[in-house]
Amino acid sequence: MGIPQGPMAVFGVGNTFEDGSGLYNHFWGDEPSSYNPVKDAFYQIPGGYGPAVYSGADLVFSAGAGFVKVPLKVVASDGLKSTSLFGVTVRQFDNNKFIPLTGIGLPYGSALGVYIGGVGGKCLTFIRRLAVRNKNIILRGVIFFGVIGFVWSAFLLVSLVVVFLLMAVLYLFFEPDFNVVFKWLGLPLSVLLSVRWIYKNFYKVKGYVEG
Repeated sequence: MGIPQGPMAVFGVGNTFEDGSGLYNHFWGDEPSSYNPVKDAFYQIPGGYGPAVYSGADLVFSAGAGFVKVPLKVVASDGLKSTSLFGVTVRQFDNNKFIPLTGIGLPYGSALGVYIGGVGGKCLTFIRRLAVRNKNIILRGVIFFGVIGFVWSAFLLVSLVVVFLLMAVLYLFFEPDFNVVFKWLGLPLSVLLSVRWIYKNFYKVKGYVEG
């Protein structure tokens, strides 16, 4: 059974428009607001169920996007001039990931981390919509710990980039072990950054959970 790429594309365009309008209004607009025409259409559903329905559908299609087959990306060090490998396709979340503009490849599994982070964030939004409607304290607890996990996963990706760049510098002098560097630098760095962010934004997190 194929993945419904038509609706998936519609939600993707809506999210892109929302991000773009938010960025534009942040720098040049009167106020830092954004607009998503797809979300706005769902919000017209009577009974106040629009936000939950939209969040649920967005979650499903975002999760499905990771299973779409895309060309396998390769780097210059692979000895090929092409950016894809002879028509070989892989799942979106199983592809290679690169730092924008630099073309530097990230460690294998980075695409999966980004995918999990994105889908995890939408999952939290969906659960939050249900929690706001039902006032369920258990769901709110799930959201709270989910936010902590999401923040940590985001900073884990940041620490991966830091470790990868540090590895590039260390290779000029000796050949370091990635697992050792990541264990003693990457993981502690991600935890420290997460704790710092949650501490500074605790009341924002509390307000998000409570809706």
